[in-house]
Amino acid sequence: MYRRCLYLTDSLLLRNYDRNNPELYCAIMAGLMLFVQKTKPGRAMQAVSEDRDAAQLMGVNVNATISLTFAIGSGLAAIAGLLLCQTSDTDSIYRRHAWY
Repeated sequence: MYRRCLYLTDSLLLRNYDRNNPELYCAIMAGLMLFVQKTKPGRAMQAVSEDRDAAQLMGVNVNATISLTFAIGSGLAAIAGLLLCQTSDTDSIYRRHAWY
């Protein structure tokens, strides 16, 4: 089960995929933070989250901002699903329900 593992101590187990992904996780979070803090759509997301009516009065397209927020959330969920697929053996799921 743990054939692709690196044992550092008795209590610490580091798998191969765990060694590569922390940099990717940090890059994704840094990109998201930069997007929200430095771009106009990111600032619009912050404004809509604080007060929708005031943001609309300031000229922010509230519906487009909410749509963008859901699109970003969906993209992050897709990335999380892809990264999670690396950690599990999906073939064993299908073997359990096979007819042969």
